[in-house]
Amino acid sequence: MSLLSSLPAALAALQRHSGAHYQHALLGQISFALISYSAEVQGKFAANYAEHALIDGKPRLQWTGDKLNDVNWKLVFHADFCDPTRELNKLRAAIAAHEALPLVYANGDYKGWFVPTEADLTLHRTTADGAALWIEVKLALREYVAPRVLAEQRARQPAQAAEKPASHGTRKKPARTVRKTPPARPKNASICRCPP
Repeated sequence: MSLLSSLPAALAALQRHSGAHYQHALLGQISFALISYSAEVQGKFAANYAEHALIDGKPRLQWTGDKLNDVNWKLVFHADFCDPTRELNKLRAAIAAHEALPLVYANGDYKGWFVPTEADLTLHRTTADGAALWIEVKLALREYVAPRVLAEQRARQPAQAAEKPASHGTRKKPARTVRKTPPARPKNASICRCPP
């Protein structure tokens, strides 16, 4: 028996003996243990740039905002330290809920709100009756940014009309338009209308 194949059983025995739970991260109410669950974590963060073409020369770039962060976890669920089917069902329920969940690491590092978007699983071993013994899951998380809500502003004083309405019975007549012909310009006048 190789050292690598006996490692899960040894870790499970150590955890049972010490009663310790080595929590690595918490996604909402889903707890991930460092030694037994998390095999690999990948992250991605980036910015958006618009490219403006120029007639002569290379195009210019303009920053238009940041992209949403992505976190990808490779998780291992093994029957020696957990119930693989139950852990998989937790992830399935989180994806089906379509809700953002807070992501916090054990050291207190708060990463923000994330939505679990995809779980890609590989079933490695089962019992004779088909119960899962060893499952690997690639869990994809996408950052969720809550929309800004503008505070409603109340009027400080009552609204006033710009013009008082006419009282009933008397209507204001519209102003008359008078058309006047401008005086003729002298023939020897300058083409410039400003005074010399």
